[in-house]
Amino acid sequence: MRIWDLNSGSCVRLLTGHKGRISALQIAPDGRLLASAGEFGQVLIWDVASGRLMYELQGHQDTVKTISFSQEGSILATGGLDNTVKLWNTEK
Repeated sequence: MRIWDLNSGSCVRLLTGHKGRISALQIAPDGRLLASAGEFGQVLIWDVASGRLMYELQGHQDTVKTISFSQEGSILATGGLDNTVKLWNTEK
């Protein structure tokens, strides 16, 4: 996954960690965190400024298709093909 600077057109971050396709992305309302989700139930939380993988949320048994931060950014909701919706505390 790459983060691009729209003004310069250059890649400013390369984020690696997914084992398969990415199916959903969401940036927290304050812009600090990026959540990415995809195949194999992976949900990864990234620090946008540094590009560092902060942690992986484990619990889905199949591809995660949708993710959304709460308005204050402290909760992440994920929904997957395993017919579950999970709520995660992002303030670890």
